[in-house]
Amino acid sequence: MFEKLVGNEQVKKYLKETIDTSLISHSYMFIGKEGVGKKLFATEYAKSILCETKEDIAKFDAGSHPDFKIINPEKERTFTIEQVRELQRKIIEKPIIAKKKIYILNDAEKMNDAAQNCLLKTLEEPPEYAMIILIVSNEKLMLPTIKSRCVIVKFGNISKEELIKKGVSEDEALLLDGSFRGIDTISEQIDSFRELEKLVDSLKNDDLLKCFKNAKILYENQDNILRFLDYINIIAYNKKIINIVEVVETTKQKIIYNNNYNMTIDYFVMTANEKLH
Repeated sequence: MFEKLVGNEQVKKYLKETIDTSLISHSYMFIGKEGVGKKLFATEYAKSILCETKEDIAKFDAGSHPDFKIINPEKERTFTIEQVRELQRKIIEKPIIAKKKIYILNDAEKMNDAAQNCLLKTLEEPPEYAMIILIVSNEKLMLPTIKSRCVIVKFGNISKEELIKKGVSEDEALLLDGSFRGIDTISEQIDSFRELEKLVDSLKNDDLLKCFKNAKILYENQDNILRFLDYINIIAYNKKIINIVEVVETTKQKIIYNNNYNMTIDYFVMTANEKLH
């Protein structure tokens, strides 16, 4: 159980103990940053609970186990209240081959308040055989009433050493910042991230004119700007120049609120350079 999953050894230990002691809750909330394996852990946990025979395992691995379902956000990448109502209609049906029915709601924070309030009714009075696992990256978006009905399981970052053991290079491990989020594209962006490190060094050591020249990578990569700014924060922490982190965060907010793009990058370069001199 969980042998192939990376990191979060304490979570593995806790989930194993719930099975060994039969102290399994009706509802869980798995909380942690994107890419640390919350859904993989939830799926493996469900498999361990539902599958007693090789036939059960084969059905589960084939995605055809009748008592297990993963529900993803649907309309415009949000959960609809109709999805929650469909879950409620299905969850009252007794399990077909297992002793329990298990539902995983992936990216559960994408439920609006109406959908969460609808789900609350089921969390308050679940069928005795039912389990719901909410996968959450931003717990601030979950209603307190929902959180209070769930057993909270916190996931930490994956260590650099654990990432490297999985075949990730040292440079890639640094860029991934404790998760596997973006692993499919990160190797393509290694050169770009090295340019960002050069920019940070320039902001600290060079005059403003040279900083603007080195900031070309930001002006030309509007589609990737939020990821690039996140990496500038990682560089800043590693180089112990955290006084520009506030500038980065303000810049991100300007981007999110659709401020003029070039003027926003101008602001970042000038303000960061001033902070570091």
